[in-house]
Amino acid sequence: MAGFEVFFSNKAKKFIQKCEPKFRARLRELFLVLGESPVPASSFDLKKIEGREDWYRIRLSSYRVQYEVRHESKEIHVMKIERRDEHTYD
Repeated sequence: MAGFEVFFSNKAKKFIQKCEPKFRARLRELFLVLGESPVPASSFDLKKIEGREDWYRIRLSSYRVQYEVRHESKEIHVMKIERRDEHTYD
């Protein structure tokens, strides 16, 4: 089975460049898994985003990665990576 190609929004790219190396390594591991399995529910804390087709959220400690899966073109688009804090859901 051919893997999925992972693309990043400009906002996600900037976050990755600024984050600490230890967390960057965890993100790299996540993106490798996503390339093989776009919805890795057994490996990560994953939740489908309501109201959007094929959008998901993965929780990595206090960070959230939002991405869209495009099955037809075998692409994953990472839209946003954010640190969750007390104002996240305001």
